[in-house]
Amino acid sequence: MVLEVPHLGHARPPWRWFEIDLDHITDHDLIRTPPTTHPVRASAMTRHHEPEAIARHLARPRSSAVTHVQFEVRNLGEARRTTELIRAAGLIPLPAIHCSEPPRDTDDLRRPIALLADLGAPLIKLAYPALDPPHIAAGIAILTEPRAFAAELALIPMGKPEGRAAAYGAGSRLIWAPPQPDGERWTADQLFPRLVPSPFL
Repeated sequence: MVLEVPHLGHARPPWRWFEIDLDHITDHDLIRTPPTTHPVRASAMTRHHEPEAIARHLARPRSSAVTHVQFEVRNLGEARRTTELIRAAGLIPLPAIHCSEPPRDTDDLRRPIALLADLGAPLIKLAYPALDPPHIAAGIAILTEPRAFAAELALIPMGKPEGRAAAYGAGSRLIWAPPQPDGERWTADQLFPRLVPSPFL
């Protein structure tokens, strides 16, 4: 489970993976040590897809707890350069695509997944609108079929919290939880009794 927090100063046990907003975080937030007694890690999420903009963010001080950088993939050339920039900074790239339309079939999910997998990152993320049960079912089908790539896949059906939980139960690598319920997503405390295996990632 990835718990979204304003900055690492809000990290709290027992959760161990947090997400901060790289675009709207201060240097103080980035270098602050999380007040926990167990190891934590954090991904820094950026809405940018241009390598130059992401490079400026990577040049700022940051906490050693930050291990991953999630960025949006628009085209393969930019994404490859961004992936290399992140690796050169000693961090792990987490390329993501947020689709604007629900899938017509599983092929509509396979195509962006293949694009993400081609970047060679160990973890990739695809989020897509899932307004009806067939949209959720398409994601479950993808998660339960044999894979032709080595990356771990976080597949996020957006729309209902039950869809996100179902995808996690079918093998989606991660599930994101907001600090407060927003109608589409459960908080970490609401998710805790619903998720198997353990959410302590």
